[in-house]
Amino acid sequence: MSTNEVAVDTTVLVASLVPQDEHHAKAEPLVRGLRSGQVRFHCPTFGVVETCGVLTTKEFGKRQLRLPQAVLETAWGSLNKWIEQGKVMVYPLTEERMRLDSLVAIGQRLKGPDAVIVQTALELNVPLETYDQRQVRAWERAKGS
Repeated sequence: MSTNEVAVDTTVLVASLVPQDEHHAKAEPLVRGLRSGQVRFHCPTFGVVETCGVLTTKEFGKRQLRLPQAVLETAWGSLNKWIEQGKVMVYPLTEERMRLDSLVAIGQRLKGPDAVIVQTALELNVPLETYDQRQVRAWERAKGS
């Protein structure tokens, strides 16, 4: 069985972990693939931290509720387990990556975190999974240059 390798941003990680997220239904096939070993996520280390920050501050669902502490801990437990199992690969921000990420930020006119995930996909030569259309367009432009 071959594994589909994809770079994922925070929007995908959050949607994967939170059923109340507006993109959860789109993320479900990716999560099923991740759990079965057919898909492997790749993300920069800061993406894990950013995901935790979003989980603690974002308001979810029609009633715009914050997630209870138990749900936060379960989401973190799932994400951490996926990392330990090698289902989510994380990449530190090295000096070389900092330079490449900065060039993407400048060249594609992106915010820093968006540039880092776009450059991660470019570096690994894998598709980018995101629900942020700015990132998608930047990744497509950068791939073509």
